[in-house]
Amino acid sequence: MEFSHGGRHHQRAYDARGRKLLTTEGYDPATQLWFKSSGDVTLPPIPDKPSKEDARRALALLKELLEEFPFDNVVARAAALAGIMTPVLRGALAGAVPLFAIIATEPRSGKTYLVELIGVIARGHIPLPIAIGSEKAEEMEKRIETAGLSGRPILHLNNLPNGMVVESVALAQLSTEGIVLIRKLGRHEEGLCDCRATTAFLNGNNIIIAEDLVPRTAPCRLNPRLEQPENRTFKGDPIGRVRADRGRYLGAVFTIARAFMAAGYPHQPHKVIAGFEGWSRLVQQPLIWLGEEDPFGGMDELRALDPKLEELQALLEALKKYFKADEPFTVADCRKKAEELVDQYSYQRQYVRQDLRDVMTDARGQINDKSFGRKLVRHRDRIHDGWYMQVVTSSKEARVSVFRLRPWAAAGRKG
Repeated sequence: MEFSHGGRHHQRAYDARGRKLLTTEGYDPATQLWFKSSGDVTLPPIPDKPSKEDARRALALLKELLEEFPFDNVVARAAALAGIMTPVLRGALAGAVPLFAIIATEPRSGKTYLVELIGVIARGHIPLPIAIGSEKAEEMEKRIETAGLSGRPILHLNNLPNGMVVESVALAQLSTEGIVLIRKLGRHEEGLCDCRATTAFLNGNNIIIAEDLVPRTAPCRLNPRLEQPENRTFKGDPIGRVRADRGRYLGAVFTIARAFMAAGYPHQPHKVIAGFEGWSRLVQQPLIWLGEEDPFGGMDELRALDPKLEELQALLEALKKYFKADEPFTVADCRKKAEELVDQYSYQRQYVRQDLRDVMTDARGQINDKSFGRKLVRHRDRIHDGWYMQVVTSSKEARVSVFRLRPWAAAGRKG
């Protein structure tokens, strides 16, 4: 089944309001979708108002495909189920959808195979992967933008380097903005790129999701708990089973969504992420309703591993030790404290406040006032462990920025 939006063909199951299946070929003016049947899929009968038991049976069918994947826990499996449902229901999700990160502990754990399975369910074929090596961040952004321009329904960043810290403005925009501005290759011009048809998947061994991507990502961790997972083989053939009767698995996804609608969208306790409300109503909450864990349940672990959060934590902890709440300070004040020495032995002196000095030094081990000032501004108003740092004065007239620490409880009196 092929649908197009803004000239792009992709899988569209429901209309943009999630109320009906588009099954008649041609243009639907209400949704601005163009449907063309691929001719190789026959959907089973799907009731207008499936019961919760119908939805449970549909979910069990999808879970059978995942039985041999070494999910680290049930949260990871829930993220995989959400990864299956999202590109199939993309037509009903005109707004933002999360990124899906398949993170494995070892090579050959099945991370690529999982994305291939999802692609075969949603599209009928294995999605073309994009290889990202150790090139500079600008090159990675260009590759992502190029893929976005091509209108890929599934953007698959495959086998990212082991331990890579993944930061990407392009991925963040693609996930949440829908329509983004992308610079045309070789030209000093920008063009609108419609990414509302795209769902992004990335995978790698122990990759680390950082900064703005953290609240946009549903992580799925694979852990075979084997020293040599490449020796493990699948006994079954989940991709072969889907290809033999793809309509059955598409019907299962539609049944789950329709059953939740028929039940009146009963609210489920879930991790609320601003911007993903539509996705939550058709993917996240239906899975929780059927007894699965929250697909966003692994986000706290992502946040804990974010190196930028570690930087914020170290910064606030050091500042809290040497400046009182609401006490104004400047970069020069920090330098003065960080440079203070004390005699350790008759032949050796050491810094009194090494932890403060550590957060002020650059890669060469030297204190850099400009770099540290930028770090302070970069982390302004970010809350960690009940504290945040505020810029009190920052202007050309003042010539120097003044900061202060505040407990979050005082935020309502901030001024």
